[in-house]
Amino acid sequence: MKHGKTVLTIALLVIAFMMLKSCFDTKPDIQVSNKEKAYYKSHNIIKAVLKSPTSAEFPLYNQIEVVEFGRPGSYLYTVNAYVDADNSFGAHMRSEYTVQFSYNNEAWDVKTIYFDRELLYPKH
Repeated sequence: MKHGKTVLTIALLVIAFMMLKSCFDTKPDIQVSNKEKAYYKSHNIIKAVLKSPTSAEFPLYNQIEVVEFGRPGSYLYTVNAYVDADNSFGAHMRSEYTVQFSYNNEAWDVKTIYFDRELLYPKH
């Protein structure tokens, strides 16, 4: 009986070690295009506009449009998408947005933000 408990204890320790090791295994970096980066950066910008940013639901990348224009080292990215989020009355609403970024030598700058066809940035 004592031998059975020892085997069980060892087996449990091995399983626990394997599970713990898998938590710390590093995975290779996933390469993301600059068009995808622009799209995901737009999420943070739009969440700052929303009344309830935690309710925000964005479409998948392949369901929206990101336009890239420029030459190596200097690009403009225009993200045309939508977000479903709660408004100030608690109703879940869809809003369209456009965010335009410039990208120069690893630096991203926001050029324009339209939310429900209203220019939010820059203010004129």
